[in-house]
Amino acid sequence: MSYSNVRAQTIAAAETKRTRQTAAMQEANALIEKTEKLLQAKEAELKKLTDEVTELRATRTANELELQKAGTAAHEKWGPHQRIRR
Repeated sequence: MSYSNVRAQTIAAAETKRTRQTAAMQEANALIEKTEKLLQAKEAELKKLTDEVTELRATRTANELELQKAGTAAHEKWGPHQRIRR
């Protein structure tokens, strides 16, 4: 085999390897982009759920305070709760 044939085969092999690597990089970039979009969607969902939980906790706290006020008012009006004895 002549030097020029070996050189041509080496160049062809390098170009094939480069083509495969380029395809692999494009595939990896597409996967990264897909993963980023999925992550952004999950982060948005997490924020929404966190906001809902925060709102529910605030509502629960307000309801517990209202219940406590009602219990205090009832206690002041009618006295302490007494158990019925059998």
